[in-house]
Amino acid sequence: MATKETVYQINVITQNRALRHFLLELCQNMDDFVFADNHHSAEPTDMASSMITIYGPDHQKTHTDNIPALYICHCSAKRSENQENEIRIPFSLDEIIHAIHSSCPPPIPTNPVLLKAIQVESFKLNPETLEFSGTKNGVTIRLTEMEYRLLYSLAAAKSQFLSKEDLLKQVWGYDQDIETRTLETHIYRLRQKIESQPANPVIFINENGGYRLC
Repeated sequence: MATKETVYQINVITQNRALRHFLLELCQNMDDFVFADNHHSAEPTDMASSMITIYGPDHQKTHTDNIPALYICHCSAKRSENQENEIRIPFSLDEIIHAIHSSCPPPIPTNPVLLKAIQVESFKLNPETLEFSGTKNGVTIRLTEMEYRLLYSLAAAKSQFLSKEDLLKQVWGYDQDIETRTLETHIYRLRQKIESQPANPVIFINENGGYRLC
């Protein structure tokens, strides 16, 4: 659920003007939410905010987990395997408010002491820009919000093993019984960005289905 430390931007992707107007009116009366009034998904505008994209029933479920999403579906629509981020028409006001809050990931970690200490080989994290700057070939690497959250959780564990369930809960706020490849996908992306040999990782280590930062 949203907290006072994090502002959540809500971006609505639909051609249904009535639905967009309803959600605009709703978000204006919800604490800690702002409405991103455009028709295309976008990254949050600053570190203090987190984006939630709401897709109307005129858009297929093709989300890639880079940005938390909520899908509004017709009651007759085929149900997907993972229904934790779906709400079906018709819905009550309480149901849509609960669904929006449930779609919020945990607040963005901002512990200044830990942020300054996050370093992977020659790369250091700039907590204001989410960029890793290193000396290797003058490379600058920008992380997505979820990659940042994942790296933060691994760094906070101080080389200790974290299970898949622990990371899904800390980074995405998912319950333990959910089936998803989200974690593996983001570990793969971090390895591609940071490891010198992603196929033979020495930084993001897999152990017994979980991970640690070496």
